[in-house]
Amino acid sequence: MPIHKRYKKIIDVKVKDVMVSPVITLGINSSLNDAVEVMAKEKIGSLIIVDDSGKMAGIITERDIIYAASRGLFKKDELKVKDIMSKNVITVSADSNINEAIYKMRNHNVRHLPVIDNEAKPIGIISFRDLLDFAISILKIMLLPNES
Repeated sequence: MPIHKRYKKIIDVKVKDVMVSPVITLGINSSLNDAVEVMAKEKIGSLIIVDDSGKMAGIITERDIIYAASRGLFKKDELKVKDIMSKNVITVSADSNINEAIYKMRNHNVRHLPVIDNEAKPIGIISFRDLLDFAISILKIMLLPNES
């Protein structure tokens, strides 16, 4: 029987316990080249794009950059992140249960889930990798004998 069927215990873990914070953001009028440079420098797979008031305006991911490159958009000097970012972003709050974050990521086929506060300002992010690391930690606790 698969492990997820053997262990029915609900773990009350909040998004804030798994998210990466502070989140790296970039202004909405930044160039696509700026986004690529920040992502490469910080070794991250996504950037939260914010408006002038610091509210989330969108997200740009590695996938968005690949699509832009495949369409030849990098040849345009003035291409802004707002031109290719995803605007209707799926988000979660810090106090949500981690199960909600997993559900949203699976159902909307996204690998990066911004965490926002009540004013729509980004305070963190959860990636598929963060969830995988969390799951591995839980499995180690459940399956490995106590170390003395």
